[in-house]
Amino acid sequence: MSKFKTVGIIGKQVETALICETLERLATYLESRGRDVFFDGSGGTNVSAPDDRVLSLPDMGERCSLVVVVGGDGTLLHAARSMAGFGVPLVGINLGRLGFLVDVSPEEIETCLDPILDGEYDEDPPDDLDGVYRLNDNEKAIINPGSVGQPRDLDPRSSYAILDDEQGKVEFFRLPYQVDVVVDKIKAVPELSDWLGERLREGR
Repeated sequence: MSKFKTVGIIGKQVETALICETLERLATYLESRGRDVFFDGSGGTNVSAPDDRVLSLPDMGERCSLVVVVGGDGTLLHAARSMAGFGVPLVGINLGRLGFLVDVSPEEIETCLDPILDGEYDEDPPDDLDGVYRLNDNEKAIINPGSVGQPRDLDPRSSYAILDDEQGKVEFFRLPYQVDVVVDKIKAVPELSDWLGERLREGR
């Protein structure tokens, strides 16, 4: 018997037809399986959810037994940090171009979530997202501290990593910088869209 009776949905913080359609499809499916469904603020806005179906992330962590993340790796990392203190398991629906962490496509929602809701799943314990990742012997890993120093996980700080191959560990760091200064410089270039600057400010 599944323990996941109350499910939270966290959506990527932009509004596109694909995101809205995926959120609607996911919510309809979960409700058809008898689950109580809640949205974060972004997802709730995208589907025009009633106010009593929208939760802050801390409230979602308190009330939900499972969280489904609709977006890419950055959205999943943001959700993982927000849910880390609550021990809520996450499932990711990939709307990014390539998902290393999120690998369920929108077309696979029902077939992938059916066994999870039926209690047939394995949990992977989370790694420390802001600390040290230890490599196993002979392990091959892709190390990506972020896109141009910013992981696009809704944290505007830059990011870098230090690999210690002798000790078999990777240590990740976040570093604040003058985001507003960079944004102003981007906006001062006529050929560049203001959106590129705002994206940095929002960490996405």
